[in-house]
Amino acid sequence: MEIDEYRRMAQVEHSHWWYDSTRRLLQQLLAAEVASGGRFLDVGAGEVASAAILAEAFLKEAAFVTIGTNDLTQFTLAMDRGHPRLSPRADALDPAVLHLIARTSAAARRYGIPAAVCGALAGDLAAVPLLLGLGVGELSVGAGQAPSVKARIREVSLDACRALAVRALEATTAAEVRALLSEAGGTS
Repeated sequence: MEIDEYRRMAQVEHSHWWYDSTRRLLQQLLAAEVASGGRFLDVGAGEVASAAILAEAFLKEAAFVTIGTNDLTQFTLAMDRGHPRLSPRADALDPAVLHLIARTSAAARRYGIPAAVCGALAGDLAAVPLLLGLGVGELSVGAGQAPSVKARIREVSLDACRALAVRALEATTAAEVRALLSEAGGTS
């Protein structure tokens, strides 16, 4: 069996230097396979706020971006998701997290590359229209969630999703965002 395309994600930990170094190392490691006809696609994942804020710089040479919302939420809100008292407060619908998703998605659009979201938020049916409105084009969910997420996508209009995103980005708390999602026909 031949593999003709490689997708590797270089997780951006904190700086363009880190991403660029990781990307170069991955390219070197896969050079033999690529030379035999395979195609290597690389990416910086905006899972920390600094990477999302500097998405314009990181995504210039990327082929796609995947935004890991579990880590992004934890790092943006400075709340350890493993901590019993803090984890319930680490909400991916916090407007600070949503602004970073929107910023990363906008940078991806500028460079003509796909923006995906993975993590718990990608499978939250109430949040699906919001993510689409923020410019996310792909949602990475478990196989069991895929049919319901696809069905949810088919139920909404992109114009309504964009309008919802504008309103959500004006919110100041995750509770306000959840109320907007509820009003828009989702449950959260």
